[in-house]
Amino acid sequence: MTRGNGGCALGTTIEVLVILLGSGGVVAIWQEVLKRRPTQDATFNQALANLNTDRPSIHIGALQELDKLAQDHPQYRQRVVNLICGYLSDTSAAIGLGRTQASGWHVARDTCQSILAAHLRPPEEPDGNRGSQRGAFWEDIDLRLMGATLHNLDLSGCRVRNAWFNGAVFIGETRFRGAEFYGPAVFENATFRHDVEFMETTFANHAWFTNATFSGSAMFGSIYASGRIFAAATFYGNAWFRDASFERAALFSGVQFSSRWHAAFESAKFHGSAWFHGASMVDGLFFGAQFGDSTGFTHVKFEKLWFRSAVFRGETQFNEISSGQYVYLHSASLQANADQLARCVLPPDWRLRAAATPGTYTFISAWPDDQNFIGVLMDAPPRP
Repeated sequence: MTRGNGGCALGTTIEVLVILLGSGGVVAIWQEVLKRRPTQDATFNQALANLNTDRPSIHIGALQELDKLAQDHPQYRQRVVNLICGYLSDTSAAIGLGRTQASGWHVARDTCQSILAAHLRPPEEPDGNRGSQRGAFWEDIDLRLMGATLHNLDLSGCRVRNAWFNGAVFIGETRFRGAEFYGPAVFENATFRHDVEFMETTFANHAWFTNATFSGSAMFGSIYASGRIFAAATFYGNAWFRDASFERAALFSGVQFSSRWHAAFESAKFHGSAWFHGASMVDGLFFGAQFGDSTGFTHVKFEKLWFRSAVFRGETQFNEISSGQYVYLHSASLQANADQLARCVLPPDWRLRAAATPGTYTFISAWPDDQNFIGVLMDAPPRP
């Protein structure tokens, strides 16, 4: 019995069901499905063949045919998305290498990105937030955009299951505002050449930005992240994490923040561990930040760290602070039990004073006359 390419498994299942069900109206339905399946496969295969041509106008038509096929037949949706992701990851198509119609290829690639955005946004909410037209949203979709070159990508408000952007290059403004990733989101070794916005983005699972490079401003304000790893990432512009919420460990070990801009974590909430071991920054702004069960600023290179009204909980380490580094701790406090307090590591000029609330301490200077303590200037002249 002959079947269309890619339909063997489903075709076999349908044929077995037809045999088992015998005769009647149900069998007629399955027979109709059998008739249509080769047509659907033929549409898919023809579009795939058209994508192998050297004419971007034909590519655009093929992409539109695939879009319609997947919209009408949900079983094709992940296959079509995989094909689109593969197209965007094709370096020759991305940069127009050897092509004489560069503008046409950009239009084809924009078509790919538009299809993804149109089907990954849930329907518009009553509050007016934009979304897909009702019925156009594709659920439970994975994005495999490893090594892709993406121009002005806008996935604001989109909902994705798993996402892989390893080694991807983002050119132009990139937007993920209000997006939701409910599986892992991987941006390892990704390069953002211009501004990127992750405001109000939800990472329900882990998010990896290890070795990522941010050349413009990177805005992560008000995000929700189950776990976040930025180890060895580099920020050349502003890094905004204001009001961010990290439910599990947040690792910023070895992160390099630009010497010209702030690393802003005002009012951020670290419910798990927060580690900045070996990070480098000029001004680190942590006004009103709340730290979880363990916090480490060890071997950090900086000029000023601002912790006004910040709250540290549990084990806290500030060891290896060097000469000339300034830490502002006005109104900051530490909440720790006896065991956690014994594991805290502070510079020799820092002291803790018990507050009225049991288990709560404020930071003071080692020198008796520093009653209005706002920080520690490690290269201050010694006092008698």
